[in-house]
Amino acid sequence: MKPSMDSPKKPQHSALGQLLACAVLALSFASASGFATAADPKNLDELLAETESARSAEAAANAEREARFQRELDNQAALLAEAKARLANEQKRGAGLTTSFDVNEKAITDFYLTDDSSGLYRNAFYTEPRTYGVSVTKRW
Repeated sequence: MKPSMDSPKKPQHSALGQLLACAVLALSFASASGFATAADPKNLDELLAETESARSAEAAANAEREARFQRELDNQAALLAEAKARLANEQKRGAGLTTSFDVNEKAITDFYLTDDSSGLYRNAFYTEPRTYGVSVTKRW
């Protein structure tokens, strides 16, 4: 027998949908029963006390935030000073290397590269060659 075309199909609910429906239902009961609500002040004195306690709590939180900010600011100042000291040392080192490079460049007066049949070796001539001579003569 074939199922008839006019019979309605039953909706299939997934486990996630059922879980979501239960969560919504639980939240609606919790909010309706006054879950996690603060007590309303009965008179002006209670309202004043509640306001003062809220102000003191906010003042304490602000003081803690300001102290944390000051600590972080001091830490950043120390890190900046350390970075500046490292930069000064590296600049000093760079100046020394530049001077050393310049001295070494002046020491090389000439060089040449041989051809590939002899291995492409390079000869360098350092400083000007000094030639000294001694001559000894004797006359009769």
